[in-house]
Amino acid sequence: MKLIVDIGNTSIKIATVQGEMFSFAMHIDHQGKGLKDKDEERLVTFLQEGLFSDAYIASVQPTILTYLVHILKKVNIPHIHLLNRHNFPSLKIDIDNPDQLGIDLIADAVAVAQQYNGLTIVVDVGTSTKILAVHKHTFLGVSIAPGIYTSYKALIGSASLLEDILLSAPTLVYGKNTETSILSGVILGHVSMIGALIEKGRLELPSDESITYVMTGGYAHLIIPYLNLNFIEEPYLTLKGIKVIAK
Repeated sequence: MKLIVDIGNTSIKIATVQGEMFSFAMHIDHQGKGLKDKDEERLVTFLQEGLFSDAYIASVQPTILTYLVHILKKVNIPHIHLLNRHNFPSLKIDIDNPDQLGIDLIADAVAVAQQYNGLTIVVDVGTSTKILAVHKHTFLGVSIAPGIYTSYKALIGSASLLEDILLSAPTLVYGKNTETSILSGVILGHVSMIGALIEKGRLELPSDESITYVMTGGYAHLIIPYLNLNFIEEPYLTLKGIKVIAK
């Protein structure tokens, strides 16, 4: 059995692969600071019970990557593969400096190129919000903006009278209290940004092809209902891209 790992800026997602069988295993928050003791214990127990031959890791967080590799070696996983763009030769990266492209975006693009035909727009709503365009097996480019939670924390941190709230679906544009007003601005404002970027970016893409719209990331469920596009939600898109080479 093989292990596939996506280390993002604030969390780790782990799945297993056995033959063609893909199974999501766990999600661990790290916030860039390391794992809590209980999460490390849970992870070590899972790894020890799994009998893994290989681990394939896509990481955009070097500190957490070093930490995780130490754990993998400690539980004696024989082969640890740290992925970069050269592990995905089927994807053409049509940007100025392909080495600057995050491995998470490469994996997202590989996954949609394998799964969907033609032109695909992927919206990844995580720590940052990324909108990328993929045409067949070519990565065309990406727009990157602060993510929902990143924007929300910046707002709360810079306004001393605002208190933390639970991010949830807003019901009003013009909120009647502080909580509903923040939800409107943060969530619906983000929806408007995504919609406008997609619409404006459409002018830069092949005009004679229909588009498949895919959304991934932890906040997808808050965004999709408000967009006037037929999005397919893919919560494990990055992991599926890593799976392509975990053979």
